Amino acid sequence: MIDASTHSQRIRARTKVCVGLVMACLVALLGSTSVSAQPQIELVTFGPGETVPESFGHSALRVTEGDDDRLYNLGHAEARGVAFFFRVAAGEAVFTGVEGEASGELARYRAVDRSIRRQVLMLDEERARWLAEELRTEVGGRRFSYRYDYLRDNCTTEVRDLLDTAADGALRREVERRDASGVHAPTYRELIMAGFSGHFPTLLGSDLLTGPVQDVPLSGWDVLYLPEPLHDAVAAVPGLARPSLLAYERRGPPVHSAHTHAGRLAVFLVSFVVAIFLLAAAWKPQLRPVAGAGLLAVAPPIAMTGLGAWFLMATSTLPDLTWNENALVMWPTDLVLVVPALHWLRCREAPRLFALRAYLVVRLIVIAGLVIAKFGGWAIQDNAVFIVSTALVLGAVVVAYRKPSGRHASVKP
Repeated sequence: MIDASTHSQRIRARTKVCVGLVMACLVALLGSTSVSAQPQIELVTFGPGETVPESFGHSALRVTEGDDDRLYNLGHAEARGVAFFFRVAAGEAVFTGVEGEASGELARYRAVDRSIRRQVLMLDEERARWLAEELRTEVGGRRFSYRYDYLRDNCTTEVRDLLDTAADGALRREVERRDASGVHAPTYRELIMAGFSGHFPTLLGSDLLTGPVQDVPLSGWDVLYLPEPLHDAVAAVPGLARPSLLAYERRGPPVHSAHTHAGRLAVFLVSFVVAIFLLAAAWKPQLRPVAGAGLLAVAPPIAMTGLGAWFLMATSTLPDLTWNENALVMWPTDLVLVVPALHWLRCREAPRLFALRAYLVVRLIVIAGLVIAKFGGWAIQDNAVFIVSTALVLGAVVVAYRKPSGRHASVKP
């Protein structure tokens, strides 16, 4: 028979064992929590895609906390289709932030053959927690939105600013240090032409309809509106990120073309050929139909370009569109050139309207004034090809208006 004291000792011993086991479990649980408490933050850089909005790539932030693995996209457009481009041009496009399960989002980018690079950020626990909470509260809480400017406030600049804040300004300091070392400063136009080089109509349209703001050399910080330079800048900051990991490499052909000036070359060649035929038709009336067809082909595009430039200057709030020197080169009223073009196309002599000839002279005087302003440094837009091309056509029309003499004068209309 067991006495009462022995029984009490056994109870106490068992109690100690149970308490010890509970404490060991608590210590293990707290230890595992402390290890996984700091979220892992990654900068994810996606390569260019096939469509125009995907031409420059994309940046996003990935946050991993235990089993929770989220990808935060800070550039989701509310508008779609044609409405998207109209709102962007007007400066009225609103972008929001969205989140999704990381593995599913990454699989979606792989499915459309876009390269993926990952950079794990080496932030301390306090800063990593702040960034994770900021993304969870603002993006996850559907409170994140901004007025989109494709050069100054986009998906990548939003990521850039958050990373710089989390890194206590280290990213900006490194970029400014590189600026001071004399690194080449590109312009927006150079970067945009490289990005749109695989999309000929967009490349040409952007070149024609954007103004001299795009021809000012950029700071290194401004260049970080693009995903690739941001990726490289983060890698250049000592201690900010681990070496970049290529998670997926594009298998298809390159998205971008090496022919960034293809649009300008096409404009010049077409204008040059049309001008040659217009000049030749002044002495050889039998070439009038060819000259008329050429003028009929180039006059509407010149007029429509002028109309587009003037319209954007009147309606857009984007700095790149509020002033455009091409508005002095190409006018909507140049559609009047269709009148002589139709006459020449029918092998008739164009009506010798004094007002039309005076208009052409005024047009050439304005273009000459713009050229003088460029030599004086008052006009900086990189549009010399468009000035020369338009002047060739207008000047050739003036010459083509000369009345044929001799045997040419007897040619019947």
